Formats: sequence, structure tokens, C-alpha cells
Amino acid sequence: MSNKQYIVKLTSEERAALETVTRKGKAAARTIKRAAALLKCDQGAQGPAWTDQQIAQAFDLTTRCLEKWRKQAVLQGPLSLLKRQPR
Repeated sequence: MSNKQYIVKLTSEERAALETVTRKGKAAARTIKRAAALLKCDQGAQGPAWTDQQIAQAFDLTTRCLEKWRKQAVLQGPLSLLKRQPR
């Protein structure tokens, strides 16, 4: 955990928005999965800060995928993960 280059620390507003997405269940499965994984990556005061291995195993992902998601969340904002990027 100490060698992570991008550390996600969600604000209470960002955390509430992500929790809303996961609780409603009215979004695409991809969006719900990303929101739930990002909540587990949170290393702020309210976050559980799971290890990458725990998150990858729980959500059937690779640690490389989580690294890319964390990087995007830090550079573009955590809610940017919920929108599809244009090709």
C-alpha cells in the first residue's frame, strides 16, 4: 500500500454520490461496479481503504485495472469513472 502513486481521498459529497449509485441499482452494471470499487479504494477519513488485492478479489478485477481507475479518479475526479469516455 505504501508504493501507490495515486491515493484516492473522497470528499463527503463524492462519497455520497458514489453510495447513491451503488444503492439505487438503476445504473449500468459497469457503473455500479466502478462506484463500489472506488468506495473501497478511499483512503480518506471515512473510507475503509482496502488493499488492491482485496478489492480485486471482491470485484473480480485485476490490480492493474484498479491502478488505472485510481489514476483517473485522482487526475480527473472520481465521478469521471462513472461516465464512458469517447473513443
